[in-house]
Amino acid sequence: MGKHTVAIVDDQFDIREMLAIRLQIVKDLDVVGVAANAAQAIGLARTLKPDLMTLDLEMPRIGGAESIPLLRAAAPEMRIVVYSAHLAVVDLTNEKRPDAIVTKSSHLTDLVATILNLLSKGSARSVGVSATISS
Repeated sequence: MGKHTVAIVDDQFDIREMLAIRLQIVKDLDVVGVAANAAQAIGLARTLKPDLMTLDLEMPRIGGAESIPLLRAAAPEMRIVVYSAHLAVVDLTNEKRPDAIVTKSSHLTDLVATILNLLSKGSARSVGVSATISS
């Protein structure tokens, strides 16, 4: 089986770069795109159809939570891992529910483990949050 494709969405350049570097060294992962906002993320989802996308919640214009239904419409099989510092004030239920949540205060190995766990479960998207990791 080939590498799983991953896209990274975060409005902070340093976070995007750090995640891209960290995920690219995982032998089973291939970072195929990065985006700075929800509009770019939807474009990536539509054109690249990555296996998984990491998604920040606090972004300009359209927030990560609001973009989840649009991302699901663009790439229904894509898994979504919310990777954010601010979770308490955001509704992540119903159509805004990601496949997993990892807080930015967690160690990066937690994010990698969550991604690999989700991708090892096959192509069908899980129902609900499969992992919540906090510090």
